[in-house]
Amino acid sequence: MEIQLNNKTQSIPDDYTVSMLLFQTNYPKASAVFINGRQILFREYDNYKLNEKDIVRVIRMLGGG
Repeated sequence: MEIQLNNKTQSIPDDYTVSMLLFQTNYPKASAVFINGRQILFREYDNYKLNEKDIVRVIRMLGGG
């Protein structure tokens, strides 16, 4: 199936979770994830299954000081 990941089309298998997507795309698990405009909680990453045509935005957290 296909999703939009940070404005690019990405093909993923069915039953793919947010955690799997982050791993496959080399984003750290501590990234902020929004799906169709809704922020997904970190505790949901392992169980939240992506759907066809989801619009996913992943934002890396940066530290500094």
